[in-house]
Amino acid sequence: MDIHDLCRYGKRIQVGRGEIISDGIEGSDDDYMYVLDKGLAALTSTNKKGDEFIYLFFRGPRCIGFAPLVRQFLGVDPMPSIHEPAMFTILAKSDCELYRIDRKTFAMLHKEQPFRDLMMNIVFTTYMEVLYHYYTSRETSAAGRLCWLIMEQSEPDDSGSLVLDPLFTYDELSHYLGVHSITVARIMSALKKTGAITKSGRKTIIND
Repeated sequence: MDIHDLCRYGKRIQVGRGEIISDGIEGSDDDYMYVLDKGLAALTSTNKKGDEFIYLFFRGPRCIGFAPLVRQFLGVDPMPSIHEPAMFTILAKSDCELYRIDRKTFAMLHKEQPFRDLMMNIVFTTYMEVLYHYYTSRETSAAGRLCWLIMEQSEPDDSGSLVLDPLFTYDELSHYLGVHSITVARIMSALKKTGAITKSGRKTIIND
């Protein structure tokens, strides 16, 4: 079983840019998991000051919003009661198309070993991505992390040029990197001066 197989068990839905897909761990939407088919989403949190932090960007095909159901079916509580509730949210950063799988279907699938193996792989992969993000935020320069993110999220356009989606604004990049948007602007300016990137309208083209 792979992620594409899960689509046939879900209901196809559309979520607009800026809308909440799932409240990751302790939100109100505990009855579904999702397969992101098209679009860009992000795992985020917001502190008491209203500052947004981005931990991961998601592109399809990708299984997201599974934490509440997995936690319930495994009978584990990763958030001890002595801590304040963790407000993790998966936001649609663009218009997204997803397949929504409900609790009843999840329970049926959970009885099958191929599904459990797939979920183990998905959970482990997501854990390693979050861990790597945390590690690089401590051990790598902001410029290095920004360059890595640009390369990771860029895709070829119709002409074959490697292009960063305009959705990745300086604010979005700064929320992921944990630096001020002015820092992002300075690094991008330096990259333009060296010829590593060029701007064409809202598009960022990677040359080197």
